Amino acid sequence: FTLQLSSPSGGATIGRAEVTGQIVEDPTVKNIIDAVVEMANQKSCVARDKLETSTWSEQFRDAMTIDVGDEGLSASDYAMHFLTLLWKVIFSIVPPTCVWGGWATFIVALTFI
Repeated sequence: FTLQLSSPSGGATIGRAEVTGQIVEDPTVKNIIDAVVEMANQKSCVARDKLETSTWSEQFRDAMTIDVGDEGLSASDYAMHFLTLLWKVIFSIVPPTCVWGGWATFIVALTFI
């Protein structure tokens, strides 16, 4: 591509200048973009990173269980689980993200909020 500089403002003056550049493809960025496009084009309800749920039963099961991390569970983990259990169960009613391409999830979640 060619870039031409002309008509400076703010009191600056330049002679007529021309710069030629070349856009080079970065393979790392291309691989990342290809992966994102592939994930966006997936039609199934099963996501690689478990960001989606495919059934209501999976949502209710996730709401009822305590996520055990690498460090195990502490008393505060149990306390927070039981304090938020009602909200987890209520929001489990939101349809899975694969229903109607996610529109049902969007509409019901906005209604709940």
